[in-house]
Amino acid sequence: MKSDRDARVTVAQVVHNLDVGGLERVVISLLDGLDPGRFRSVLVCLRDGGPLLADLRARDTRVYALRKGDGFDAASLARLLRVLRHERVDVLHCHNHGPLVYGALARPLSRARAFVYTAHGIYSAARIRTAALGLARRSVDRVVAVSEDAHRVALERGHMPAARVATIINGVDVARFEGRTERGKVRTALGLDDAAFVFGIVARLTPVKDHRNLLAAFAYVVAEHPTARLVVVGGGEIEVEVREAVAGLGLEGRAILLGERNDVPALMQAFDAFVLSSYSEGLSITLLEAMAAGLPVVATRVGGNGEIVRDGDTGVLVAPRDPAALAGAMRTVLADAGRAAAMGARGRERVRDQFSERAMVARYQDLYEQLLAAR
Repeated sequence: MKSDRDARVTVAQVVHNLDVGGLERVVISLLDGLDPGRFRSVLVCLRDGGPLLADLRARDTRVYALRKGDGFDAASLARLLRVLRHERVDVLHCHNHGPLVYGALARPLSRARAFVYTAHGIYSAARIRTAALGLARRSVDRVVAVSEDAHRVALERGHMPAARVATIINGVDVARFEGRTERGKVRTALGLDDAAFVFGIVARLTPVKDHRNLLAAFAYVVAEHPTARLVVVGGGEIEVEVREAVAGLGLEGRAILLGERNDVPALMQAFDAFVLSSYSEGLSITLLEAMAAGLPVVATRVGGNGEIVRDGDTGVLVAPRDPAALAGAMRTVLADAGRAAAMGARGRERVRDQFSERAMVARYQDLYEQLLAAR
């Protein structure tokens, strides 16, 4: 608990769970990156914590797992309020819809002086239009959108006042993805031939990531380029469907499903290009990571993807839910190795200049202090 002499600002990051995903990596960046001389961090998970929790505890991060049940759980709301009061939280920062509801209900009795809500995707930016809208308008001091597109959605569909919506673009640690020294070793471990052109995707196996259409597109590519391979990294609720699609399309041995992995920077060294097939996005962390790794990217033109990828310069953008168009873009990257390498190099520079983790954390720090200064 914060001592009476601790003048630092205490920030509580509240999430549904700490699963493997882009939202969670942003939260970890904040927990690790906030200036320890100015800020003190607490993490609250509404559920049991998730697979990334052990590492945070090993780093001495103050962590609470509320073990919320299904549906609305009044006992978990009471536990959240106790944590906020016990830790003397100054800034309550909730990520996505569920934590927003619990945070909004707890805030009036919590003594928190500022309340921030980050909408990490289009859906989370829009959902504040529904039951949570009244709570958001009464309680949230600032809604943060992670892309300009999500900002627009929060205004147009969430009907939030413009003065209370800010954009803070997601960022990544470029240094984690630099270097290709392990490429041969990683490819050998994955059973990938040196001659294979390897597309990779890192994304949770959920409907919105649209792996089924990606597999359909890849089947078109393989028909013309039999040495092409697709590595799929991630787990999720549609894993059985994805495996059935691989079998149904005759892609066994060509589409390799790795499940959840904690060595994504190393795995990306084995890729020749990155592909993202989502039909909705906020601002994709894995897309930024792929560009930081120097990979040319093929992505759907949704959400913030067009703010990251310069079509024809750092990658190729196509319409969502169109396997033929996606396959055509994949063939474009595969067909010209020199052009693909140049796209990847330009992408790395773009991420280093525009989407750094350091810049993202600094903007959140400034926002916290700005809100507290207004009190």
